Amino acid sequence: MKNLTNTIIISASIIITAIILSGAWVKSHKKLDSTIYVTGLATKDFESDLIVWNCSFSRKSMSIKDAYKLLKKDADNIKSYLIKKGVNEKEIVFTSVNIQREFRTEVTNNIKNQVFDGFSLVQ
Repeated sequence: MKNLTNTIIISASIIITAIILSGAWVKSHKKLDSTIYVTGLATKDFESDLIVWNCSFSRKSMSIKDAYKLLKKDADNIKSYLIKKGVNEKEIVFTSVNIQREFRTEVTNNIKNQVFDGFSLVQ
C-alpha cells in the first residue's frame, strides 16, 4: 500500500511538472512570434511624417501650488519653443502630472527620522 501511494505521488509530480514546463515553453515561443526581424540593406531614403518625442521635466518645492506653477511655466516654455520650430500646437500633448512627497533622513542620537523635504512634480 505504501509503494502504491509513493508511485501515485511521483506520477502526479511528473505530470504537474510537465504541464508547468510546457506552459513556459508555449509562452516563450509566443513572444518570439511577435518580434519583427529586419535583414538586408535599405536602398530608398524616406522622410518621416511622424515624430514622437517623450520627455519629462520636474520641479520641487515645499508647496505643491508653487511647484505646479513652476512646472506649468516650464511646459509653456517648451510648448513655445516647439511651436517656433514648426511643430503644430495641436500635435503637442502633455501628460498628467505625477506628484510625489519627498523625505530626507535625519539622524539624531542614533535615531533616524524621516523629515518632509517637499513635493516633487514630474510631467
